[in-house]
Amino acid sequence: MQNNIQNDYGLPSEVCTNLSTHRRQVVGMAYVPMQKWSMPMPLEKGFCSGTIFFDLNKPFRP
Repeated sequence: MQNNIQNDYGLPSEVCTNLSTHRRQVVGMAYVPMQKWSMPMPLEKGFCSGTIFFDLNKPFRP
């Protein structure tokens, strides 16, 4: 049985009703190397950037 709803763009989007496939998936793992401590940026700037660490500030530029 398929249920159709509209997504954010107003187009039909199928809803998954078979949750048994999700139970078979494994937990993901990631390797995150250690980073050197550096002084954080001012909180106002960090709030606008999405991070308070200069090294993690990677603005998107198309």
